Amino acid sequence: MNFALAIGPAGATLTASGSTGADGMVSTTLRSGTVAGPVRIVATTIASGPPPVTLSTSSGNISIGGGMPSDKWLSVSASKLNIDGLGCDGVETNINAMLADRFGNYNILQ
Repeated sequence: MNFALAIGPAGATLTASGSTGADGMVSTTLRSGTVAGPVRIVATTIASGPPPVTLSTSSGNISIGGGMPSDKWLSVSASKLNIDGLGCDGVETNINAMLADRFGNYNILQ
C-alpha cells in the first residue's frame, strides 16, 4: 500500500508505504509540520490477477490545528469605547478579536 498527500500544508509528511497486518489493516503516520490547515491522504495499491487492477481511496479532510495560543498574535478592538453599560439599557458595541497560534497561523480550521 502506498500513501501520498493529496493536499496538505507546508511541512506535512507521512509514511510513504505500509504492509497489511494479520488483521487486514494497514496504517500510515502523519506528521503535521509547523503550519495549520487541512490534509487529505490518498492510499493506492495494485490488486494482482489477470489483469492487475490499481485501487485507490482518499481520506476525508483531516484538520491540523495550530499550536498553543500566543498573546503576540492577539488584538481586540471595539466600535464604541467606554460605553455606559451600567447606566442605561440597550447600549451595544461590536467587539472584534483577532488571534492566531504561536506560529502566526490565523486560518487554523478551514
